[in-house]
Amino acid sequence: MVLLASLVPRGTMASSGHQNSWEVMWGEGNNGEWWNGGWQRRGKSEWEGEKTSSFRPDDRGCVTLNEPAKGYWIDGEPDYWKPVTGLTLPLEIYHTKREMDDYSADDLQSGDISRNEIIRIGKIYNFAINPDELAYPASWHFNIMKASAEVVAWGEYAPVVREMISRFESNTGGTYKSKLLDKAMQEHKTTGKFSQDIINVIRGEVDDLGVVTSNLKDVVTSHVNQNSTLPKFNDYDWLNGLGAAVHDVYAVQVTLTKLEFKGKELRGTLSYKIQDHFGLDRPDVDGKGFENLIPYRSWFLLQRYDKYGYKPFISEMVFDYEF
Repeated sequence: MVLLASLVPRGTMASSGHQNSWEVMWGEGNNGEWWNGGWQRRGKSEWEGEKTSSFRPDDRGCVTLNEPAKGYWIDGEPDYWKPVTGLTLPLEIYHTKREMDDYSADDLQSGDISRNEIIRIGKIYNFAINPDELAYPASWHFNIMKASAEVVAWGEYAPVVREMISRFESNTGGTYKSKLLDKAMQEHKTTGKFSQDIINVIRGEVDDLGVVTSNLKDVVTSHVNQNSTLPKFNDYDWLNGLGAAVHDVYAVQVTLTKLEFKGKELRGTLSYKIQDHFGLDRPDVDGKGFENLIPYRSWFLLQRYDKYGYKPFISEMVFDYEF
């Protein structure tokens, strides 16, 4: 007959000399303890030093035995990680209101603005006072963008902005992905701060038994929307080109893919999917100051002027954040 022997709290047995071990009482004086990866039998009071099997308690703190048994937990809490219960993984715990792959966004449109409309854009009608720019070939504007990238793009992430300009010039649209861009966002301090905000919320929702009883997504979303700032490249990143390549984020999705506990400790994995758009909308060059910069005027003309109509694209960053 197969029985489950539950392990219940008990103090350390001085005779064993081993911490964090498991004891199961098999019957009259036929006792044993689990320790150091194996099952060790002993007599009524002394160790015999013989390993006779190799199993350990399951996630419920139980062992399966083939005869009547009674279990005891020796010395505190189990020394292995167990899955947190009360939720099914993977679990999306945060998503911005804006959706992924939103090709209806204004900054993903192309070739949709006429010359008469463009010359009225800008606080001081910047395109109107530089009319020759509307007549130059596309190659001239791309040379302006590339020259600007050489000034601002340096260091480890220099290839990113160059690759993005090349993709823009290829006029393929779609989605751009880069391991370097993933790494840059994963290691960015704003990602660390945002992740820690989420982790703190998760810790508060896991009880002492390793159970989540709340709707974790609702709790995380409410906290983040009220207290947190989304990951993004900041002012310093304009110096290495990342700020120009990804000047903001459009949509963020965070999925909890792993969550385990051991006593009071918690560990897990947050899987990120972040999207931005390598494209400009009208407000970008209509009062923000970017219209004063030739590279941005070239970018806007290449994308939105109906004479050119180069396709913008989605920049996607995917990575895991472990805690």
